[in-house]
Amino acid sequence: MRKYLFPANYQDVFKNRMVIITGVGRSGTTILGKVLGSMAPVYYLFEPAIMKLFLPRSKALPMTLFEDYFLPLIQGRNVNYRKNDWDYIHNYMSPKDLRLRQKIERRKDAMEFFEQENPVFIIKTTEAQPLKKAMKEIFKGVCFIHIARNGNDVISSALMRGWFTDEYINSGMVERVEKRKGNNVPWYLDEESKDYFPTWQPVTRAACVWRHFAGKGACELQDFAGMRRDWQIRYENFILQPEIYLQKFQELLYPQFSLKTTKITRRHLKAIKKFSPRQYPSLASKIEYPEKDKFVELMEKLRYRV
Repeated sequence: MRKYLFPANYQDVFKNRMVIITGVGRSGTTILGKVLGSMAPVYYLFEPAIMKLFLPRSKALPMTLFEDYFLPLIQGRNVNYRKNDWDYIHNYMSPKDLRLRQKIERRKDAMEFFEQENPVFIIKTTEAQPLKKAMKEIFKGVCFIHIARNGNDVISSALMRGWFTDEYINSGMVERVEKRKGNNVPWYLDEESKDYFPTWQPVTRAACVWRHFAGKGACELQDFAGMRRDWQIRYENFILQPEIYLQKFQELLYPQFSLKTTKITRRHLKAIKKFSPRQYPSLASKIEYPEKDKFVELMEKLRYRV
């Protein structure tokens, strides 16, 4: 087992033990994160803000993640006890395990506990694909899992939450933006989309954002195809057979860590099997030029109903 000296080389702490779950909002990242994040030995973070705000190639990111986010988890500090929040601590850690961690008083004891546990770090952060190259340079051996969902369903679900209105995009909800024609524009869009985005209706904006991420997975048509450390899976397949996917994750993620399911994991799987996803109608006719043709093309390429 490696011996870590803290504070030290934080990149080495995360080497070959980091998993990043990503995808556009409303595509199933939260459900996938709850399943994987509840396995053991795993430390899980739900959308830490630093992941969207850091500058590419920032050497401070590993240090900030460990010292300000993961170390408190090891010691059972600063955890969320609000049951209705997605990052509610008992979605991922049992009360017994949390009580054990809260007995760890000194930082030195926390480091020894970490070394003995030898965990995997899992972070769920939406819309991280444009930063994948930079993250791969920072976190050596990182595994990206990109989850994709039918564009009609993603758009409809996003609009029901009030996303992509002028008020929303100018409110600071989109962290990194550029200013075009008086409105904020997500920084990761292509130049043509940036020019149109300020004048589009919310449905077209949502379609554009979906397209920029749905087409950026490791593969387009087959789950788990492609490189071992870059996967794309379909939301629609995952919720139908979550146990099979979990088995794949255990076999392929980092087999040297022998990830195991917990009672919490099994509870999440049971809830998924009872869940009936809503089917939304086609929105292609409501999408504006020139996004409509691009949206339809990608939907057909991914074999989704247009």
